[in-house]
Amino acid sequence: MSIRVLCSDDHEIVRYGLCLLLENEPDIDIVGQAGNAAETLALLEKLHPNVLLLDLFVPGNSGLSLLEDVRCQYEDVAVVMMSGHAAEGRVREALQLGAMAFVHKEEAAEELVRAIRRAVAGEKYLSPALAQHAYAAYVDGQGDERARKLQQLTEREAEIIRMAAAGTTSADIAKQLFISPRTVETHRSRAMQKLGLRNEVELARFFVKLETESP
Repeated sequence: MSIRVLCSDDHEIVRYGLCLLLENEPDIDIVGQAGNAAETLALLEKLHPNVLLLDLFVPGNSGLSLLEDVRCQYEDVAVVMMSGHAAEGRVREALQLGAMAFVHKEEAAEELVRAIRRAVAGEKYLSPALAQHAYAAYVDGQGDERARKLQQLTEREAEIIRMAAAGTTSADIAKQLFISPRTVETHRSRAMQKLGLRNEVELARFFVKLETESP
């Protein structure tokens, strides 16, 4: 069975090129083209494609807003996003909203074909350039993310969780802070929950990475 693709892009020449490219694939069938949000929704209702090939910027609606509408109304349609200049934040948001794949328009043609096939198979896919950028942004942002989590803690929770991470027992913390061990455990438990940590090992790793990745 062929993969039925609807192509949505506001540039007619781009749509023509994409469709010409994809029609050469034996397992892909271009069932329609749309130039704006209204046309896209109308053709989805009429043509029932397996895949919506959607540009990030769509007249009459943003591509991300249209993506959200499509995912609400047509759950069986796999959405493959495209863009010529996609910021990491937009890529992440598209995937969070339900896009199965994201492809940079400047990449090789086979990446688009691969993305469509992966999306139909139910697999998430980022083309190589976007994947490399997203991974780098993820790694670079880990220390900041841990710092942001710490900011969620109260002053007392932060004080106690840092002491616990250094290996200080609850009894010793209680003595140093002139509070009961039970109060220490309450603050410690709340702090662990806010930080998403489950045990002493994760607590120690959290602070080791925070310190080593801080500038």
